[in-house]
Amino acid sequence: MRILKKSVSKHFESFYKDIVDRIGVPKFCATATPARGDCRLENGVAIVRLRTDLNKSSFEQHAAHELLHALQLVEGWPRIVSSLPDESPIVELGIRLQSIVLDLSVEERAKQMGFDSTQNMDAQYQNLNKEMLIQMLLLGRQSILSIGLLNSDIV
Repeated sequence: MRILKKSVSKHFESFYKDIVDRIGVPKFCATATPARGDCRLENGVAIVRLRTDLNKSSFEQHAAHELLHALQLVEGWPRIVSSLPDESPIVELGIRLQSIVLDLSVEERAKQMGFDSTQNMDAQYQNLNKEMLIQMLLLGRQSILSIGLLNSDIV
């Protein structure tokens, strides 16, 4: 089996067939962005973008990761939706927190299915320390106050 002109292992092929049974056949697209991949649903079809410059093992880990995100979308896991501008600090805070929650679940599922990419998670979140969380929360508080959602005495 090949995905984006890359051959995949029998183990990944078995995983893929299980996922297809749950979400349908996804559409794969190559990407050159710094992120290793992403996914979204379009008209009920999972669109999975992956970098093709990764070695086979890394490619399979990231493909599994994104396919599990697609499964989360089909299962109805909550996503950040906002009428605020994308560059809003409160939206950024929500997206970062969402990513942590969704990625932790994906990585646990991936590990159970034989795709342990916790080293990638560790690298992704190694800079997410207590100071950064405090800054994010303060930024979120300031954003909430600036758009008038809550009184400063409450927040």
